[in-house]
Amino acid sequence: FDIAAEAGFDLVLAGHRHGGQLGFAGHSVLELDRSRPYAWGLYEIGRSRLYVTSGAGQWFPFRLGCPAEAPLIVLRRISD
Repeated sequence: FDIAAEAGFDLVLAGHRHGGQLGFAGHSVLELDRSRPYAWGLYEIGRSRLYVTSGAGQWFPFRLGCPAEAPLIVLRRISD
């Protein structure tokens, strides 16, 4: 995302990372590891936006604080 934002991309939609299937206060526990800064949710750098979904599946049999999701992204043209 950092490179895309620097290149001037307005929007980046990323595949899911399950958010680690563990979250607190709307954030993934994976965000505690600074080497993986974009784990789940909406992120902004300047005018650029990134959305990473937590996905709808799971790789172990539970989720805690990180709900399954299949987001619907609506794009609208704004006037200049």
